[in-house]
Amino acid sequence: MGATAAVIRDRHGNFIAASCSFIQFASEASTVEASTVEAMAMKRALTLPADVGFKNIIAESDTTDVISACTSSMWWKEGAPIFADCMDLIAFIGNVKFCHCLREANVAADEIAKYSYENKFSCI
Repeated sequence: MGATAAVIRDRHGNFIAASCSFIQFASEASTVEASTVEAMAMKRALTLPADVGFKNIIAESDTTDVISACTSSMWWKEGAPIFADCMDLIAFIGNVKFCHCLREANVAADEIAKYSYENKFSCI
């Protein structure tokens, strides 16, 4: 099992929206390469601003492999279909800049994901 979370903030860091998704069946989340869960997290993180209609975003992840996959065409076997979906979302949004952030800088998303996991809960 696993969970993902996404938080949208404006350019000043003010909260706009968040989402969380409980994943009942997931591959290992602690592999050296990006796992399916990490790929799903980025896909769901891109889905939220696409649904809201944002056309210019900065997407952050604490997983460098995910950032690399979203900025190149090197995808992993198990995550390849999910990263293909990410590419479609990137094209739909228009302008997406990817940045790596430390896990400590991503506390809000981590707490939301933890809540989603513990309560087997998904929402926007």
